[in-house]
Amino acid sequence: YQSANPLITSTKSMEFDGVDDYLNAGVLPNSFKTAFSISAWLWTDTNTGSHQIISTGQGAFSQIYQFGTGLRLQILGGSGYNNIIISSSYFSADYQGKWVYLTLVFDGATIKAYRNGIENASAVLTGTLNSITQEANIGRWQGGGEVWKGKITEFGLYDRGLTSLEVASLYNQGMPTNLL
Repeated sequence: YQSANPLITSTKSMEFDGVDDYLNAGVLPNSFKTAFSISAWLWTDTNTGSHQIISTGQGAFSQIYQFGTGLRLQILGGSGYNNIIISSSYFSADYQGKWVYLTLVFDGATIKAYRNGIENASAVLTGTLNSITQEANIGRWQGGGEVWKGKITEFGLYDRGLTSLEVASLYNQGMPTNLL
């Protein structure tokens, strides 16, 4: 979607073995402290355990991850780490072993989770977010471990909150083809 201005995108899928595979995305800009969006087609091979989608180690968001069937966000602010359960059933059995389009939109106060272009859950964030100073990892916790088990493709990072129309447009561009 041309006007969405992604900072990082990929048209190739990557299969994560759940052991040591990840992608280093470099240091994200500090504008992510005020607003951001993350989108990706995800395929999870499991709905147990903790598996990272993206981790910065600290900063605007420390990690966005699958925890069992849930979707969680961990932020690091002035009062330490805060774990926010965005959805307790985002990766339920109905969405395991299938492509799911995830979009997270943070507008400076609320984070919204979209599944397949439709808002699924939201959570209010309070406090000031820290600056990002470490490189972001896609598919692995910053310190190692909690590696994604499945596939990720068309990953996009945006330094602003996407509108619901932009989220729907990105989703409607179509489901990825499994070429493996």
